Amino acid sequence: MGKNIILTCLDGHPKGPYLLRVAHNRAQQTNCELHVLHIETNKFYNNDKEYRAEVLKNLTAAQNKQATIHNIEAEDLKSGIRQFIDNCEHTIIEVFIGAPQKEGFLNEIFKSTSSKLTSIFKKNDILVNKLPLSSNQYTGSWFDKLQTSGLKFSSIFWALFYVFVAYMCSRGLRELLPPKYWEVNIFNITSFFILAIMFSSLRHGIISGLLSALAGFCVINYFYMRPLHSFKIQQITDGVGLTIFLLCAVLVVLTASYSRANNRSLIRKERRTRILYDIHNMISGSNSEDEALELVYKDLKTALEMKIAFFIIKEESPIQIIPKVPIELNQKEKQLLNDCWQQSITTGLGTHKRLNSQWRFEPIQSSDELFGIMAVEIPKKVKINASFGRLLSAISDQIANIILRMRLNNDLSQTKINEEKEKLRSTLLSSVSHDLKTPLASIIGGLRLHQRLKAKEKLTDETSQDLIHTALTEGQRLESFITNILDMTRLEGGYVKLKPHWYEASALLNNVIKRMQERLSNHKLNVTNNSKNIEVYVDKLLTEQVLQNVLDNAVKYSKPDSIIDIELSNNANNFVYSIKNEGQKIDKTKLHTIFDKYERLKQQDKQIAGTGLGLAICKAIMHAQKGNISANNHNSGVVINIEFSKFKA
Repeated sequence: MGKNIILTCLDGHPKGPYLLRVAHNRAQQTNCELHVLHIETNKFYNNDKEYRAEVLKNLTAAQNKQATIHNIEAEDLKSGIRQFIDNCEHTIIEVFIGAPQKEGFLNEIFKSTSSKLTSIFKKNDILVNKLPLSSNQYTGSWFDKLQTSGLKFSSIFWALFYVFVAYMCSRGLRELLPPKYWEVNIFNITSFFILAIMFSSLRHGIISGLLSALAGFCVINYFYMRPLHSFKIQQITDGVGLTIFLLCAVLVVLTASYSRANNRSLIRKERRTRILYDIHNMISGSNSEDEALELVYKDLKTALEMKIAFFIIKEESPIQIIPKVPIELNQKEKQLLNDCWQQSITTGLGTHKRLNSQWRFEPIQSSDELFGIMAVEIPKKVKINASFGRLLSAISDQIANIILRMRLNNDLSQTKINEEKEKLRSTLLSSVSHDLKTPLASIIGGLRLHQRLKAKEKLTDETSQDLIHTALTEGQRLESFITNILDMTRLEGGYVKLKPHWYEASALLNNVIKRMQERLSNHKLNVTNNSKNIEVYVDKLLTEQVLQNVLDNAVKYSKPDSIIDIELSNNANNFVYSIKNEGQKIDKTKLHTIFDKYERLKQQDKQIAGTGLGLAICKAIMHAQKGNISANNHNSGVVINIEFSKFKA
């Protein structure tokens, strides 16, 4: 026995992926298999390469969704469908077919291909879902283009007012002309009423124009056709004249109303273009999708003066993200929202799926993916028409395009970041392995030499002290490398917790100088304390590590026997340690980058050993303590300032 399947028909239409996605969602909901049908007719081979490539792309996408593909050769689509139904071993539950929407009266007279295919499936008791493959879910009729707005009091008033003005003009003409000339020019009075009808149509639309035409017909018949003050018509010529007037009046109404509608349509298109342009400019600089949707929400709420909401798809259901306060939807409106999500079509007001709701739900989607849903509550006073529907669809498409571009840019940026990380990782491994092996080689070599000389009884006390001193120095350097790497890892991982207390600033510096006596032995150290008895609120161990790293850096990048100046000072806002060395200056363009991780690795500086983490650790520690660290050049070297904002005398 066959299985239950969901069937969709694919060709080379650009929105084929959208049709496939809807069918795939339905198959997952109903636990049915997805089958895709493609019919190759003679016209298929007459199409251009782009169309055939699009067909292949759509079928590949179907294959990626684990769909079963059926490729049938037939004379036309109808015979191919019949052939598939007759030979199908499975039970077709539902069919999804695309229905390109076209406007015009010919589309109403002749059945479209999708309608013919629908009739074939329905004859076999198969449920058919016709999905529009255009963004316009609301197609306007010819009368919709004329903007019929219903019968209003203002329409009646202005229609009768223009006819009254025409009647008064004709009465004035009658008073001015002698009776014999009036009899000859009686039919010229229709020009006054034609003008009145034209003004009424241009100013107030087709309803007002038709009312003016009817009122003008009655006025001419009643006041100017014999018998006067009666609606009876005695002569056939009078009846023919009135009929011609009425036909001309209706033609003028339709022409003027259509002209008015086109003019308003241009205004609306300009407004729509402006809104889309504003939206594009506003959210193109956004850093995230949520930020972009928040900006669109604020702009649309102001421009449309309607209630707006945005939904994203999470955990197999639409979740509202903007605004933060949930909107209230009844059961029918929730169903419309769910249909919009599941079928990726516009639902609600102005569509076939309305369910007496004032909400309209627009899918925010590309050809391959549904990003979310835009919901708009349209007040009853606003007339939903094709133009307004196109505006909302264009807005949702614009949002989808920008979100898609943001994701592509993020993917590209992430790819570049990954490449940079991989390059940096390789450089780091190379540098670290070199910097670790160098002191290890010195330690092992020195200790082996010490062992051999001692075994041969050739080891003097002076040589022994030199070898032990070398091993100790290199061991301390190795410890420094490893400590820096581990400290940076702990700081970035958030494993370091500050324990701040009040400490005397000079005492912290003295502790570091004592520990670094051996390291500072080849340099002259000058300490100037202009802030005696100043206490700073810091973490003792971390602050001493900052001072040690900066001092070590000052020694590393200065010549032996050079002077290192340390000054303690304060102003109204900060207490400052200034550590100044005599050495090579730093390029001005790179002064702000020396505190970045592995900056020395990026510069491929191999003259001085190190991983480039010392100053990066200092920056991380100072940032955690709400302090600051900066570097500047001076006359003969570099000065690094370590600033603390929390201090007391």
